[in-house]
Amino acid sequence: MALEACLIGFLALKLWLFRTPPIYGSTPDSRAAISWSLFLALDALFIKRFIFSPGTGDVFFDHAVACNAATTVFIGFHFLVAIPGSGLNPLLGIPVKNVPRRGLRPPCPTPKSHNKGSDLPAQLSRSAFLLQRTMHFLLNFFLLDILNTIAHRIPLLLPSSSLNPRPWRAYELPLTLLHAAMIYVGLNIMYDSYTVLSVGLGCTGVDEWPWLFGSPADAWSVKRFWGKLWHQLMRNHLTSTSTYIVESLPPPFRPASQRTKWPIQVKIIFLLSGLLHLAGEHHALRSLPGVDMSTSSILGGIFMTFALQPFGLFLEHLFCRFCRACLGHMGPPNLLEKALGYLWVLAWFSFSMSFYTRRMMGAGFMTGWANIPRGWSLKAASFLLGI
Repeated sequence: MALEACLIGFLALKLWLFRTPPIYGSTPDSRAAISWSLFLALDALFIKRFIFSPGTGDVFFDHAVACNAATTVFIGFHFLVAIPGSGLNPLLGIPVKNVPRRGLRPPCPTPKSHNKGSDLPAQLSRSAFLLQRTMHFLLNFFLLDILNTIAHRIPLLLPSSSLNPRPWRAYELPLTLLHAAMIYVGLNIMYDSYTVLSVGLGCTGVDEWPWLFGSPADAWSVKRFWGKLWHQLMRNHLTSTSTYIVESLPPPFRPASQRTKWPIQVKIIFLLSGLLHLAGEHHALRSLPGVDMSTSSILGGIFMTFALQPFGLFLEHLFCRFCRACLGHMGPPNLLEKALGYLWVLAWFSFSMSFYTRRMMGAGFMTGWANIPRGWSLKAASFLLGI
């Protein structure tokens, strides 16, 4: 909470300093120095609290708290450094044309296989929207309860005496799917609760809260998994940060065209996302006895999972180029091609996610006391049925 409070205070200070008309004597260089000073102060607080200070010992709780704190740092960079003074106009109440809505996905809708996966929510009344999202929240809560109950009955997911990554085995695939499903329903629970609270109190409108995830039917490639299915919670902030980095490069190293600039930005975005999740992993594991915290071990965990994603996208690109060269123009994929694509996505993520799961699962990430609910549905059913 202290980190969020500091960010709000720093942002308020920046809004005051960058107001119109500007403070007498202020220059672009002085404003940039102020922006960087505010961000570095926020970053120093994060490093002191989450990099050098021990956690609670609960891997799940410490990981979640540190990831949220790292997210706050990236949001701070976005608002304090990456966007110019004019980018603060919407926050100041100054009308700006073509301002994207609150939605987590781009404002222009793209075709989806199912209505639930669309970029724009269906135009429902406020009461119908609240009922829909409340039922969605309860469904995901029930599913997470079942998944947590299953996780506690898998020996590989219980804390082990050896906290070093275990050798890769074929069972990584179902463990990866279980972990991904738990993340999916867990984020939906948090998002739906914020949605119902915000819309229910009248703070926001129905059209400002699209679905958090897309349709799994659209994820027949790694590119479509990240672009169509997975959440876009950090899309704006990571994109603005990567844009700032690329545009700050010296002219000889700066990409000259959008065609070369965007692939570099994608690589940077995944590396930044890896660092964000690495902060959670580092904070969660460093307080546990017997953990290997060497550089190779740290970078070989969840950071490697995200660092590998551009390579998976590159493999897909090469394969598509090869097929296009051999077959000529490629139309929409048929059912067989989509089925093969789904198998490729499962194989890729069972491999790339294993760097994450093999290190964190042995530390008890999925079976920590903070990972709730757990068994509540079975207890409620037993009580109601009198068993």
